[in-house]
This record gives sequence, structure tokens and C-alpha cells, in this order.
Amino acid sequence: SAAANLDFVAEFEQVVGDRTPAANLCIPLKFKISNEVQEAIKSAAANLENLVNNVEACGFSFDKYGKEFIKSQKLSPDSYIQMAMQFAFYRLHKVPAAHYESAATRKFLHGRTETIRSCSV
Repeated sequence: SAAANLDFVAEFEQVVGDRTPAANLCIPLKFKISNEVQEAIKSAAANLENLVNNVEACGFSFDKYGKEFIKSQKLSPDSYIQMAMQFAFYRLHKVPAAHYESAATRKFLHGRTETIRSCSV
């Protein structure tokens, strides 16, 4: 229960006692950056600024059907939307989209998050 957990924390704190705050143990890292690297950083920042300024987004509300209809067709709403996005990208650009999906393996020994790069076109 929550109360038992709080009791454990209170008892553990008394056993361990006071510790030095982590901030006192940290030291700032100082980097020596060459002019070449500084110029590369400035160039990357300018490129990012251009990319950000050239993004165009448009949204709309679709109310013809929703997730219940998709489920009634024995489809996953998430996979349905993923396919719709990939198809829309393909129709716009005539090439498959670069796709990223994470997969959790945490229930297995040493589990972690893995990356899946799939293309369904």
C-alpha cells in the first residue's frame, strides 16, 4: 500500500542519513572548441532556422467516422492512421516516407525500446 511505501522511505532515510547535495558534487565541463567547429555550429543553426521557417502545416477535423468504426473493421486505429499518413506522403511526393516506430521490449530480459523503420507502401 501507499502507506507502507512511505514508511519504508522514512525508515530508509533515517538509516542512510544526510548526504552531500548532488549539486555540490558536480563540476562544470569546459570545452575547447576550434573556430572550424564554431563555424559548423553557426552553419547548422542557420540551416535549422531555414528549415523551421519553411514548414507549412494545415489541419482539419474529420468527422465522417472515428475509432469505433475502425475497430469494427478489425483494424487498429493507430496502424490505420499510420497507413493514412504514409499514403498521403506518397501521394504528395511520389516516394515512400521515411517511417519511425518504437517497439518496447521491456517485458523481456534486458528489455528496452527498439527502433523499427518500416515502409508499408
